Amino acid sequence: MDQKFKKKIQDWQNRLLDTSRRNPLINFRRPKRTSIKVIDELPTEVYRQLILKNEKFTFDSTTIDEDSNEEPQEYESKEFKSYNKEELKDEHTDNNLQTNLDDENLFRNLKAIQYKAQDILEEQGYNNLFLTLGMLQWYEADHSDVKNISPLILAPVTLSKKSVKSQFTLAKTDEEPIINLSLQEKLKEFGITLPDLPANEDYDPQEYFENVKDLISSKKGWKVKIDIYLGFFSFANFVMFKDLEKYASSYASNMVIKALCG
Repeated sequence: MDQKFKKKIQDWQNRLLDTSRRNPLINFRRPKRTSIKVIDELPTEVYRQLILKNEKFTFDSTTIDEDSNEEPQEYESKEFKSYNKEELKDEHTDNNLQTNLDDENLFRNLKAIQYKAQDILEEQGYNNLFLTLGMLQWYEADHSDVKNISPLILAPVTLSKKSVKSQFTLAKTDEEPIINLSLQEKLKEFGITLPDLPANEDYDPQEYFENVKDLISSKKGWKVKIDIYLGFFSFANFVMFKDLEKYASSYASNMVIKALCG
């Protein structure tokens, strides 16, 4: 394949991926009403149940002590550590996702998320509701105190409610989970290649997180966190990015595209 053509394809790909801090996939900021923070769960086990076993989840609220002066919405972000699956507590292997919201706010957020997801699907024809599994905490430089938080894995999901009295149910879609391509592209600047998700359905999700931990072990302050969020992310550009990569050889033989490449 002609080097000039390759460079043009790469230029097009780079334009599709926003690696600036304006992008929530690089510098994640949680919308208050159209997102849910999941607490005290393991992204590896949620991945195992949701993706590998095709199980569904419901949400649990947090009981708030009205006499307490503390803010119940804030919880410590914990670092991922390897574990023995046989020693896990039931709360880490059941089908309930614990949240940091009380009953009223949990229902309000889930309802807003469901309506927004339906509107986007009807108007634009695609789903952009995702469950983020794990986060990477990283810095632009060793001396920097500006912390970036980026999702690692994003699982496309649907949120449904069968009746007025039933609970909201979270399930995966027919689309496959993906890694954060914007983050993958950004980390190349640091000489780090964020691995793709294994195609083997029998693998242990812990292996992926352990692999990422090894890759960033030399970086000061960089950590793999177990944070999980339900929220909206736009991946229209990612589809085009992958198409440019997958069908490059076909494009190389197309006279119109060759002309556009000069």
